[in-house]
Amino acid sequence: MPGYLDHQVGAAALLLGYNLATDRAALLAVLDRHAQDIIAGMAEENWWHRSGFAYGISGSIFALARWNHQMPSPERAREAVEILLRRLNDFNTGDEWRAQLTEHDSGEEHASGTWCSGSAGIALAFAALHLWMPELASRTDLDRAVQHAFRTGTRSNLTLCHGDFGTLDVLAWIADRIPDVPCAEDIRDAIENGYSASDIRAVLNDKSVRYSLTPSFMVGTSGVLSWLARRAENTRPYSPLIPEPFEVR
Repeated sequence: MPGYLDHQVGAAALLLGYNLATDRAALLAVLDRHAQDIIAGMAEENWWHRSGFAYGISGSIFALARWNHQMPSPERAREAVEILLRRLNDFNTGDEWRAQLTEHDSGEEHASGTWCSGSAGIALAFAALHLWMPELASRTDLDRAVQHAFRTGTRSNLTLCHGDFGTLDVLAWIADRIPDVPCAEDIRDAIENGYSASDIRAVLNDKSVRYSLTPSFMVGTSGVLSWLARRAENTRPYSPLIPEPFEVR
């Protein structure tokens, strides 16, 4: 499945984004093959039915938009993105984007504002279009995704993958690159002032929140500590959720 977290497309995106590649041409060829598969209708079923960034089409929109001018065929990258945007529109319910075609998962509504499968990750894809493939960008969709992510993606747990700190990393990156997005000042205020030590301790001590029970980086306390350390240093040059560094100030 060509997801950001579980496939070579995601690995290529991270290595390209952080300039860790020893063979950039080979990684760009990975993205080009992915574009060819999309155009040929050879997308894997599980991936095709997910809108989010971690395991769905938004991660691919970001990667293909970001490196389209360096890929063997920018035109092919654009065609693939056009297909993915039409597919993404199938998830559009007017207020948000569903993580899957079905509206319920295990009996609960499966929609959120977080990075892995919700509006924060979709906003990241739309931001990539705005920055690197503007001819396909919709500012209305970007603004709506940012607003929905900030409203609903910061009221659950603290984790990076599908919690407050991951959502805020994404929204801060977008606001750094596109300063006039909605809620930009509120996003910065939430990062700087929104999480006191007592607030964080209360969440981490709440054993009904299963993510407080694991030391995991993506879905546990290690990621929370990393985010807090970066906030204390007043710098966010790196986030594993975004295959492109923050601007270094």
